[in-house]
Amino acid sequence: MASGKHSYGVCIGRVQPPSRAHLASLRRGLRVAERIAVLIDGSWSAPSTRNPFSFEQRVALFSADLTGEERGRLRFFPLRDHPYAADRWQAEVWRCLAEFRADSPGADVLLLGLEPDPGRRGLDLLPGLARIDTGWEAAAERGAAAHLRAGYLEGGTAFLEQVEAGAGAWLERFRSSAAGAELVREQAFIRTFRESWKGSPHPPTFNTADALVVVSGQVLLVQRGGFPGHGLLALPGGYLNQDETLLDCALRELQEETGLEVADRKLRASLVAQRTFDHPERSDRGRILTEVFAIRLDTGGRLPAVHAGDDAQGALWMPLAECARKPERFFEDHLALLEAFQEAVSRPAGV
Repeated sequence: MASGKHSYGVCIGRVQPPSRAHLASLRRGLRVAERIAVLIDGSWSAPSTRNPFSFEQRVALFSADLTGEERGRLRFFPLRDHPYAADRWQAEVWRCLAEFRADSPGADVLLLGLEPDPGRRGLDLLPGLARIDTGWEAAAERGAAAHLRAGYLEGGTAFLEQVEAGAGAWLERFRSSAAGAELVREQAFIRTFRESWKGSPHPPTFNTADALVVVSGQVLLVQRGGFPGHGLLALPGGYLNQDETLLDCALRELQEETGLEVADRKLRASLVAQRTFDHPERSDRGRILTEVFAIRLDTGGRLPAVHAGDDAQGALWMPLAECARKPERFFEDHLALLEAFQEAVSRPAGV
């Protein structure tokens, strides 16, 4: 090891997509660390305008412009989003770092970059790691990244100035693929939606409500019929009307989207928990706060009949244990919403 170099370094971020500035930051990091772990946030997320590229695709984007020597000194790790459970995110980071330095468990790791996240603001989640500024945080500036993605998905070419040549060629090929075309359509929807309130004196904050209904260890989900998130799984829910409470909204949307054959009075009596979810970046549509109502039903082990309605293209029961194994099938943060109530809804009904 060269004199003055650390054995290990780590960079953590969403890198959607890896930019020229990200590459420059990594190369500065390689001057002070022999090996670097790149932990990629938002892995296993369903494709969206915020997370268009999978973990494997982001590794390919990085690799397109790395030399063989550089690639040999980097190791990539996937990190799942945990917007409402910083402790779970922290545990995943430490697990990755333990695997990364398995041959030297006690070795120090130099923090070369940590992309800021509003859900982790003010928390010291990586105590004990010495830090050095390589420009990673500046490369990950969220407004600039969102602007880059929007321009790219709207058919522009300005993004080519912000990425290296190999990544640029990869991105152009992807945009013309079937998966890319679907994201282009979703971006068009997002653009139109945002244009609808562009003239407001202040950016609006939208309120929604969702129903998390569990029967005998199975949760009721809908399959979304339109954009954004066409075909993805979500909790039944929707926008709050002016003349209803949040609970009224959740139960109305539940009936409209699933046709759940359970009396309104029983649903209200079976409410076990509720919580507000307000991560500032939970939706690309804009600032959306949602209130989730957890309902644990006792139906004698029988799953009530459901059928899709309104803007849902499907309604189904799914075992809770299966949900965590399929994060890439869930819309926006809906798996995280479900996981936040895991304890409350896993107890037997009536307990």
